[in-house]
Amino acid sequence: KGSSYLFLDADTSLSKNAISILGALTKKSKKVYSICPYHKIKKPYEKLSSFFNVLMLAGSNAFKLKDANNPALFGQCMLISREHYLQSGGHAAVKDKVLENFHLSAILKEIGIERECYMGKGIVNMRMFPNGFGELWSSWQKGFSNGAANADPQALLWSSVWISGLMFCVVSLLLLLTPYTSPMYHWFTGATYLIIMSQCMWAFRWAGSFSIINALFFPITLIFYQILFFTSIVNGRLGKKSRWKGREVS
Repeated sequence: KGSSYLFLDADTSLSKNAISILGALTKKSKKVYSICPYHKIKKPYEKLSSFFNVLMLAGSNAFKLKDANNPALFGQCMLISREHYLQSGGHAAVKDKVLENFHLSAILKEIGIERECYMGKGIVNMRMFPNGFGELWSSWQKGFSNGAANADPQALLWSSVWISGLMFCVVSLLLLLTPYTSPMYHWFTGATYLIIMSQCMWAFRWAGSFSIINALFFPITLIFYQILFFTSIVNGRLGKKSRWKGREVS
């Protein structure tokens, strides 16, 4: 039996030197390590995941400038010592949960085990939704509604503020189509759009192989995010079931 366990989702792939890099972490400390895989985009509909991927990173509470001492784990790639895995009860302790990583992270925190997260670009990749738009919709719908319910409150607050600011920009862009805006308004809105577009391009590139087209047309993927997110909330309030990993969940 090994001294450490490496858990990988079926949709992940490793670079040639990934095992040696991950193995070095086990010699660094006895923390539990989690890697957020870099999302490899292959089909056009997968580009709709841009905001979901970025907000997944933000909601983990793992990449703050300071005090990132309570991160959630990324379920796609986790490196944990055998001792800590058995001590926490492992996946058996969270087998009835939709997002096992959030709940396992909470258990590890309760028993005083430190967690540390990294971004996986160049080390761990993933292809999330190769089976079509329906898979993307159902997976993000359930995953994100549960993720919001379990996310760090401060991370959730700042994510909401950011999304609200982006939506304000989208509304401002739509107002440009009316005859009631001034030249100054046009200049201000255009400058705001360029700033946000640059910000989105920077954020998207960290999360996956999203192109500049994603950033240029961020209003489209943002509106898709809002539609899916609020549909998920409404369905949850109505008690409707959705599909998650091939099974129906409420």
